[in-house]
Amino acid sequence: MSSPNQSPPARGMTFDRAQPISSTEILAPHVIRLAGRLGPDVRVLDVGCCGGYRAAYFAGQGCVAVGIDPSPSGIEVACAAHPDARFEEMEVSEAMLTSLAETPFDIVVSTEVVEHFYD
Repeated sequence: MSSPNQSPPARGMTFDRAQPISSTEILAPHVIRLAGRLGPDVRVLDVGCCGGYRAAYFAGQGCVAVGIDPSPSGIEVACAAHPDARFEEMEVSEAMLTSLAETPFDIVVSTEVVEHFYD
């Protein structure tokens, strides 16, 4: 648990690999099923993209995929491992679409952040 004066732990996280964590094997089939039809006219935002594997999956299906994460090392790993998707170091905010210079997304996934929520 973090105190009100501490930065959220996600900011201090470092990532050194682009492979999915173990929960991905459990979550992936459900995320893919819920996503529905995929293709070049589908825009996907991956919030808390970690090493970029979820956004990379959607990019590989022909979607326009953007991943965001507050971790500089996560974005560095994602960019190096998955050049077909766009990755940006940022947090979620009301100005996010403007900051990204993007139109609204059709699908928003966030499967790698629950472990960073605290009381």
